[in-house]
Amino acid sequence: MYVNQCRLTANLLCHDVRLNSEIEVVVALDYIPTEAEAERLMYPAADALVAEYGCQGCGYELSSIRVTPV
Repeated sequence: MYVNQCRLTANLLCHDVRLNSEIEVVVALDYIPTEAEAERLMYPAADALVAEYGCQGCGYELSSIRVTPV
C-alpha cells in the first residue's frame, strides 16, 4: 500500500465568535483526497478551533480548501 502525505489547508470563518483563521492538517492516506474529502477530514480540527474560542457546536464555513502532497 502506497501512502501519500497531504497537507490540507482551509480558511475558517465563524460569525458567532468573529473568528477568521486558517487551519492546516497533515494526513497520510493511500490516495490524494478530493476537495470535498479534504473538507470532511478537516472538520475535527475546525471543531476544536471553534471550541477553543468558546463556541462549541457553532456553525462555521471552510473555504479556499487546498490539498498539497508533501
